Amino acid sequence: MTTAYEFTRVGLGYCCDWQSPPVRLFVERIHRSRDGVKAELVVRGTAAPFPEHITGPVIFNLSSATTRSSMAKYLGERTDDLPVQVDWKGLLEVLCTLTLEAVREGQPLQWAGQLPQSTGPRWLIDRFLPEGMVTSLYGPGGGCKSLTAALAAVCVSTGLPFLGLDPARRGKVLYCDYDATLDELDARVKLLSAGLHVTAPEIAYRTCAGPFHEQIEDVARIVSEHEIILGVVDSAGRALAGAAADGADANAGITRLYDALRYVPITCC
Repeated sequence: MTTAYEFTRVGLGYCCDWQSPPVRLFVERIHRSRDGVKAELVVRGTAAPFPEHITGPVIFNLSSATTRSSMAKYLGERTDDLPVQVDWKGLLEVLCTLTLEAVREGQPLQWAGQLPQSTGPRWLIDRFLPEGMVTSLYGPGGGCKSLTAALAAVCVSTGLPFLGLDPARRGKVLYCDYDATLDELDARVKLLSAGLHVTAPEIAYRTCAGPFHEQIEDVARIVSEHEIILGVVDSAGRALAGAAADGADANAGITRLYDALRYVPITCC
């Protein structure tokens, strides 16, 4: 018999947390295949006597009762020496049922035309970064695009005006970097902050390589876990590298990049 639990969206995956037993079941990289809906499953303990890592990530078929039974047996063997007995089959049943319902529901149907007047901000940075949208910075090499993005990151992190334009709100920033290094961004942030006469803020940094759409699961999880409100992808050219197959439409790469960014519900540039 299973006890009360909390089911939440984390990035592009889903998580089930129980207090009794203190365990967390998490699935991500969810995709449809010919024999069902599959995902990567991670099982962790959140308090004693359970270890922090129990199993995963492992490929798991959410649609298969046979897979659930074999995984429940495996988890039972992994925790057999603990003083707490766990109904692993029941826990997996809850996770699979709720995740499949969420996947099949998809994005809810909404209606336009009679919505009340929005009172929220239309811009993350006034007249520069539209709230919740993707903004591309164009210019020649050496045209200060990266420096401009770094300045926007500092201003959103500190709440200071960006070239005279006020941020609508202050929040955390994630910098996805294809071109430079952590040390280089750190130096830019410190120099820009000194010029603004403010203590340098902490900006989340992730080194990237390869097509960005292949990393969107990890990025979405970071955004969810750290409450990021602005994402910077530097640069779009390298984020597109390898995104389109040979002979594909010339727009295929940029389409994949923008489609991936739509899965991350934050402002991006």
